Amino acid sequence: MKMRATWMLSVLVSTLATGCVLGPESDDASRFREAIPRAEAVEVAGPDSATQASGTQSFDHMSSAQANEPWADGPWAYWYGFTRHVRTGVNKVTASVLGSVWIVVHTKPTRVDNDTATWGPFSDSLSPAEYRFVVTEVGDRHYEYKLEGRAKSEGASAAFVSVLQGEGWGKGHPSHGFGYFEINLDNARALDPFEIDAEDTGVVRIDHDLPNTITTDLFKGKRTVIATVTPSQSQQRWTAESVTEESGEGTLDVTAHVDVDDSKATLLEDVTVGSRWNTSGAGRADITVTAGDVPAEIGTVKATECWNSSFQSVYQGYSHNVTWAVSEGDASACVFGEPG
Repeated sequence: MKMRATWMLSVLVSTLATGCVLGPESDDASRFREAIPRAEAVEVAGPDSATQASGTQSFDHMSSAQANEPWADGPWAYWYGFTRHVRTGVNKVTASVLGSVWIVVHTKPTRVDNDTATWGPFSDSLSPAEYRFVVTEVGDRHYEYKLEGRAKSEGASAAFVSVLQGEGWGKGHPSHGFGYFEINLDNARALDPFEIDAEDTGVVRIDHDLPNTITTDLFKGKRTVIATVTPSQSQQRWTAESVTEESGEGTLDVTAHVDVDDSKATLLEDVTVGSRWNTSGAGRADITVTAGDVPAEIGTVKATECWNSSFQSVYQGYSHNVTWAVSEGDASACVFGEPG
C-alpha cells in the first residue's frame, strides 16, 4: 500500500484559511470530538515502537538508503521486514486520512445541532471533489462519524459517498477508547484519482481498544489495534493485531494471503507471523507458511527468526529448505527461548 500522505491536505489548507483553529473546549462541539482517536494512537505497533517509548535506538536511526530499501532486501531480519512492510502501508493510510480528519474537527464546525456536528462541505479550488465530516450522537456518549465526498461536477444535489466511517465513545463512558473505523479507498480514488495510487484498493478497517489517557500520553496504558486490509483488485489480504504494553513490550500477530517470494511473481501463500519483543526492540517471530508454492509433500513450512535491538537477524531456522530464505545464526542468541 502506497497511499500518498498529501491526500486531502490541499483541501485542508483552504478550510483552515477560512476558519480558526480551536482548542478542544473552545466551542459547543467539543463532546463530538471525543470519540475520534488520534492517528498516532491507532498505529499498528511493532518492535520499533518499543524504542519510541524507551528512547533507545530505533529503525528510524538507520540511514535513509537503508530505510528506502525493499523489505526483503534490507539489513534487518527477513520476517521483521515482512511485518514492518505490512503495517507501514496500513499506518500511512491511517495517518493520512485520520490525521486530516483530526485537523478538520479542530476548526469551528459549520453546524451543531442537539445530536450532530457537521464540518463542511469544504473543498480546494483545484480539487474535483468536496467533502464534509459529520459526527452524530446515537446513544449516551456513543458517537458515529463519517467523512463523505461528492464530485463537484455533479452539483450540490448529488449524494455524498463514504470515504471513512466509524464509531467511538466519549470521555467518561466505560467504552471510551474503544471503537473502529473503515477507510474506503475505492471511493476515495473515485472522488480524486490523482491522489490515490492504483494499487491501493478496497477497505482498510481499524479496530482499537485504547486507554482513557490516550489523549495526553500515547505510551501510558495498554493499546490493542487490529488492522484488516481487504483489497478489491487483488487476492492478497492481511490482518494484523498488535498489543502494546505501557512498558513498550508487545506482540504482533499477522495473518496474510500474500506472495512471500522476493520476485512477487509466484503463487500466493497463507502466512502467519507471531512476533513478540522486549523494551529494547529485540524480539522473536514464529512463522508458518502453507499453500502457494510450498510443495504438497512439505505441506507447511515452519520457521523461527530472532533479531537484536537494531532489528538485524541473529537467527533464522526453517523446518524445510525454501527458496526465499535459508537457516542461519545461533538459536541461543534469541532474546526469547520459546514462542509467545
